[in-house]
Amino acid sequence: INELLDFTVAHESETNDNTPQAHLTPVELRCLALMAEGYPTSRIARALEIEPGEVQVMEKAIIGKFNSSNRFQAVAKAVMLGIVGH
Repeated sequence: INELLDFTVAHESETNDNTPQAHLTPVELRCLALMAEGYPTSRIARALEIEPGEVQVMEKAIIGKFNSSNRFQAVAKAVMLGIVGH
């Protein structure tokens, strides 16, 4: 948990905007919400009406925007920041 909280502090020092939400597109926010619900890539692709390969690229971008190592970590940070799961 401390590592997740450290992310917020480190991010604040980089920019005045302390949440990645401002840097997520509407489609990325929808994808993130589906990731948080536990949808696999193939089901997210169907929900967003795009190819699974496009979802994989989007998921990697989201993971990067949260400075995370994987999907689970990105979702956990998004939940802690109140971006999803509310």
